Amino acid sequence: MNHARILPRMALIGAAGLWMTAQGCPEEGLRQIGATCYYDGQCGSGLCATETCLDPELDEDGDSLINRIEGALRTNALLADSDGDGLSDPAEIGDLSAPTDSDGDGRLDAIESLLADTDGDCLVDQEDPHDGLSDMESEMFPQACGDGSISCLANPLAGTCAARLGVALAECFHPAGSCYVQYASFAEMSATATWDNGSSLPWSSSGDVTVGQLLGPEGAVCANFRQVESDTVSTVNVDIPKGPAFVLRVGEQDLFIDVTCPGGEVLTVGDEVMQALETCSGLASEVSCELVHNNTCTTDAECGEGWSCCPLGSTPDSGSMCMPGSGCDFGP
Repeated sequence: MNHARILPRMALIGAAGLWMTAQGCPEEGLRQIGATCYYDGQCGSGLCATETCLDPELDEDGDSLINRIEGALRTNALLADSDGDGLSDPAEIGDLSAPTDSDGDGRLDAIESLLADTDGDCLVDQEDPHDGLSDMESEMFPQACGDGSISCLANPLAGTCAARLGVALAECFHPAGSCYVQYASFAEMSATATWDNGSSLPWSSSGDVTVGQLLGPEGAVCANFRQVESDTVSTVNVDIPKGPAFVLRVGEQDLFIDVTCPGGEVLTVGDEVMQALETCSGLASEVSCELVHNNTCTTDAECGEGWSCCPLGSTPDSGSMCMPGSGCDFGP
């Protein structure tokens, strides 16, 4: 018998036995660390987290939260960012004694993504108390969302040469909620659109030229623009304060938007991005916003300067409403 070969093997077996003794053997019928599980009682370690038997005192994902804490919080013990939204679990949890739940739905921010919108209502899951219920009228973006595909908090031009333009629209301007138009002078076509969150778009028009600004909720100037309209293609020059300038060509009939970037590169945007640009820039505000001064009336004096009391129908019982302008002839 070759004792020189047997002794090393016996030494290895003995070392393995010592290691198992040090680690602790699971009771008969219980599963070892690393095995698949569905509840704590299946694991010899006493902890089943993320459907895996884990050592309660270790930190599998290295995010500074030990496994038993992650198990109690129901975060993913194998991922430092459980919901994959770019923020680590500790950053989203905050105080362990009162973990953050922004929307109060019983699911912590650490497991509700800032990027996902499960029910397609343009309110991200982390800020939506009803993740599975699309309730557009009661939530944040009834005006901007349309069919639920657009959120004006997301940069529609991220990753392109026009990303800085997207930042001005999504991070600075980002109109949210219902919007209202107040005409300062209907004769001079001067007006301001204002959204519920405080974003506003003052503009004035003369002929085919419209100039205006995009102002954020706190009044910051996000962009200045000058639009020249035509029957086929309108041109919009957009200047970012202390930043680059862009030129947008908007097809009025063929429905396209080309963006010329500062370096001369031309970006043709697709339908989804085009809809987001129109919505999140507020440039469709004339047709999507409600006139502030829309009360019923009987005389022009009730409407104020620059407004007229106009009949809603051809019969006396049709009633009248204040409309901008010095007369009620709205025909071509």
